[in-house]
Amino acid sequence: MPNQTSDFNKFVLNNSSEKEIFLNPMQHFIKSLNHSFIWHEFYQKNINVNIGHSLLMDINSYLVFNKDLTEKTLHKNIIKGYNEVDSLNNIFNYDFILTDIKKDLEIEEILKFKNFELYIYRYPERLNYIIDNIYVSEKFKYKDNLKSFDSKLFLSKKSINEIKEENLKNFCKVVNLYTKNKKTKFKIINPKNKSNHCFAVFPVPYSKQNNFILNGKKIKTFKSQFLFHGSILKNDDIIEFKKNNLFFYPTYSLYNFIKNYSKNKT
Repeated sequence: MPNQTSDFNKFVLNNSSEKEIFLNPMQHFIKSLNHSFIWHEFYQKNINVNIGHSLLMDINSYLVFNKDLTEKTLHKNIIKGYNEVDSLNNIFNYDFILTDIKKDLEIEEILKFKNFELYIYRYPERLNYIIDNIYVSEKFKYKDNLKSFDSKLFLSKKSINEIKEENLKNFCKVVNLYTKNKKTKFKIINPKNKSNHCFAVFPVPYSKQNNFILNGKKIKTFKSQFLFHGSILKNDDIIEFKKNNLFFYPTYSLYNFIKNYSKNKT
């Protein structure tokens, strides 16, 4: 959302000032909702917003939702919205989708307002977890391969050399158990063979700030699917995810910026 033909879109544009009329409707402050959709005060740990003010996001999350940065740099200010929900669902495993038009999906709730309706649908579960092939990510582009994240594994050349390919027959299903006190716990499920290892792609953009812990010990992760943490794990592993402490945070923030953003020409 917004969709041009929706009542939501028409309502926002019809009630816009001259200064606002050229803005994306998601940027407007909507009185009937008492907020806009763009600012990340709306963002919570269990909600993914693909349009927003990037100054309130880390650089890695910004890159995930700005696929055009592989070719050109946009101002690090407003994050563009784009229709890649199906592709990113292979990593984020959405439970619900909020939209301003009716869709051919299982309806969860209709939010009725005076001038428009919004719809919450249950999102279809990911079906494929088999890895068809492994590719060297340096030879491909993130935005051109979003739709194949359910069947292709993209790793750096260095990572491929470190990993035994016999362990990479299929992806893991990564279940977010809960987030509490700035810590997130994931459960690993091997949907194809519970006795073998699988490759888990976490819904966490790759960063030196991030730590993944199994049985009290930090595990090695690889930069997979171009921009996400990944690791070889087994069925029923419980992974705790948390950020670096304040002492290391500034140092690695600068590292992430130099590594991921400044290389793009403005």
